[in-house]
Amino acid sequence: MKKNVIAAAAAIVLILALVPLTVCAEAAGPRTYGKLLVIGDSITTGYGLDDYDWNDPYKCRSYGNRLATALGLEGEKTYYNRAENGDRTEDLLSLLPSVRDLVAQSDLIVISIGGNNLLQNISLLASAIAGKPLSGIAQAVTVLSSATPEAYLAAASSPQVASVLAASVAACGSDVRDICALIREYNPGARTIFLLQYDPSNGVPGFEAFDMVSAPLIKQINAQITSAVTAAGSGFELADVPSVIDPAAAARTNMLDYDIHPNLAGHGMIYKLLIQQLGLVDPDECEHEFGEWIEISEGQATEPWTGERTCRICGYTETSEFPARETSAPETAAAPGTDPAAETKKQGDDRKWLPGCKNSGASAFAAAVIPAAALLLVRRKKHRD
Repeated sequence: MKKNVIAAAAAIVLILALVPLTVCAEAAGPRTYGKLLVIGDSITTGYGLDDYDWNDPYKCRSYGNRLATALGLEGEKTYYNRAENGDRTEDLLSLLPSVRDLVAQSDLIVISIGGNNLLQNISLLASAIAGKPLSGIAQAVTVLSSATPEAYLAAASSPQVASVLAASVAACGSDVRDICALIREYNPGARTIFLLQYDPSNGVPGFEAFDMVSAPLIKQINAQITSAVTAAGSGFELADVPSVIDPAAAARTNMLDYDIHPNLAGHGMIYKLLIQQLGLVDPDECEHEFGEWIEISEGQATEPWTGERTCRICGYTETSEFPARETSAPETAAAPGTDPAAETKKQGDDRKWLPGCKNSGASAFAAAVIPAAALLLVRRKKHRD
C-alpha cells in the first residue's frame, strides 16, 4: 500500500513538472512577421535577374521578394526594399538614419553587405599591375585582360595594395558593428539576419586566378561580419549563403555570363535557406524547369563525373553520377550548314560550355568584375522614403 502511494505521488509530481513545459512550448509557437525590411547591396536589389527593374525592386523574383510573398507581405505596405546597388558597409551605415522609421516598424530585417568593400579597389589593383596610375575603367580592363596570373597575384600581394585591401576588410567589421548598434537602438526586438558573402568564381572554369585572390579576401570579410554579428548578441544572426552558392557557383550565379550576381536559381537557394532558418513552410509549388548539367566534381577527363542541374524558377537542385566520356571522337563529315568546330566541341559532353573559357583568369576577372563594379558604383538607385 505504501509503495502504491509513493508511486502515485511521484506520478503527480512528474505530471505537474511537465505541464509548464508543455504550456511554454505551445505559447511560443512559430514567430510571425508583420513587416519585413531588406537592405544592403545589389544582391538584395535583385540586380542580375532577367526581370530586374532599376526603378521597381518589387518586380523581380529576388530572394527578398519571394520571402515577402511567403510571409504574405506586400511591397511598400508591409515589405520594404531599401537596398542600394553598389553600396558598401559605410554607405549602409549612412543610410540607416534615413530609414529609421522602417527599421523601428520591422519585425524582420535581412541584410546583404560587404562585397563592394573589395570591389572598390579594382582600379588600384590594375594600377599596381601596370606600374602606374590609370585614368579610368577602360584602361583598367585593358591592363587586367592582358596580365598574367602571376602578375595579378603579385600585384594583390604588393605592400600598397595589400594594406588597402586589409583596411577595407577591417572597415567592414567596424561598420557592421555600428550597423548592429543602430538597429538595436532603433528596434531592440527586431530579428536581423546578415547574409554571408558567397564566392562567385568558386570552381568556375577560366576564373582560377581571380579566385586565388578573391576567395581568401571573401573569407576575411565573412570573418569580420561573423565577429561583429556574434558580438551584437541576441536578435542578430547569420545566414550561411556560401553553403548554398559556392558548391555550384557556375549554376547559381551569372559568372558564366561574366557577372558576379546570383541568377534566378541562386536567389532561389538564398530564399530557401532563409525559409528554413525562419522555420517557415515554403508555399511555392514549382514544376521544375531544369538547366543543363554542369560538372561539379574534380578529376581527370577519363574519370566518372558528378553533374548538377538547377531549376531556374525555384532553385531546386539535383545531382547525378555520369560515366567517363571518351576523350576523342572519330572524325565525321559535317552536315551542310553546320560549324564543324562547334559540333566537335559538343560531342560526348552534355555540360554547359563557357564561351571563352580558355581566357586567362585575369581576363575573366576584368570582364566580370570591372564593368559590374563601375556600373553599380555609378548607377545607384535613389533612396525611396
